[in-house]
Amino acid sequence: MMKASNKFAMILATIHICVVFAFSVWIYAAYRFGEGESPMYWIFMYFVDFPVTLLLKPLCFLVEDFPNVSWLPGLAGNWPNFLYPLVFFSIIGTVWWYSVGWVCGRGWEMIFRRSHDKSI
Repeated sequence: MMKASNKFAMILATIHICVVFAFSVWIYAAYRFGEGESPMYWIFMYFVDFPVTLLLKPLCFLVEDFPNVSWLPGLAGNWPNFLYPLVFFSIIGTVWWYSVGWVCGRGWEMIFRRSHDKSI
């Protein structure tokens, strides 16, 4: 049987990676249909993944000089505007939400154990 901490962690991490995937599809589609400001839509993920997004800008220098990925069309091959935020939110953000879920699960286990011990 899986502990509550692992269940909470897996659920939040799965929800987060699905949200990141949905945002990336939305941003790519908006750019493809003429909204040139669509890379700015990543700002919504800033709020979802706060406070780990404070690392996004300081680490951006790592990909500034990366060439575009030629086999990906349009915006999807651009490192600073699409690939870097996608990779960052997919990995760092998902680890963050896994950690938050684990902590919440541990709290749940502690509360449940304490109330279960009192009833005996």
